[in-house]
Amino acid sequence: MHSEKDPPGLSDKEGSTPSTPKPTQQKRVATSPADKEERRVRQNVSHTDPLRSASNVSLNQQQPTGLESADDNTPRSAIHNQHFPTFKLLRKLNNKIITARHHKTFLVDLQQNGQVPKGLQVKSAPTGAELDLNLYQEWEEAHVILANTLRDILIRHWITTEVNLSNLIRDHTEKLKAAASAPQLTLILGLIDKANESKTQELTSRRRRKENARGTGTSAAGRVQPPPQAQDAQ
Repeated sequence: MHSEKDPPGLSDKEGSTPSTPKPTQQKRVATSPADKEERRVRQNVSHTDPLRSASNVSLNQQQPTGLESADDNTPRSAIHNQHFPTFKLLRKLNNKIITARHHKTFLVDLQQNGQVPKGLQVKSAPTGAELDLNLYQEWEEAHVILANTLRDILIRHWITTEVNLSNLIRDHTEKLKAAASAPQLTLILGLIDKANESKTQELTSRRRRKENARGTGTSAAGRVQPPPQAQDAQ
């Protein structure tokens, strides 16, 4: 039986008037793929890119603000959209070439000192045979030759990598110089230089931590160990 205040058809099973649907119960508005992509890009920019301004980032922004007084602390939002892909590419290439130079310099220093990294030392014992002293020395010398060869292969790899990256950086920098205004070019190259300094410091600190944790991390390249039976006799 319906009450006078509740017209028929508007009451629930208990006789009370149904409540207004909550906002979460309302039908969701369809979102286009373009809107989803724009929202995803905005979130990525604000959460994963600390150097860029986290507020008022527009995908259609063409003219930066405050560019005339730009310095090393200027956020990357001051870079024109048309130049931003080139900036990201150059920064990535510079990170790679700094890493290549770091590894190459480390290995060349070891080569000049007659040393090899411990990670390149290959040690295997002759199975089922006890070699005499002369043969065991040849066995150990083979390990030394292998370690030196592996080190030299890596040096050639990093030299080639550095040359290739250097050519790419030069080509893209020339394109940027032809397309960007002088303030934009100064801003972009300044940010890249700052990132390069940070990457160099990071690699240097990491190398020092490794050396402190496990000594020099190298071994003499020409040292031949005596055979096991000789070590036992000592």
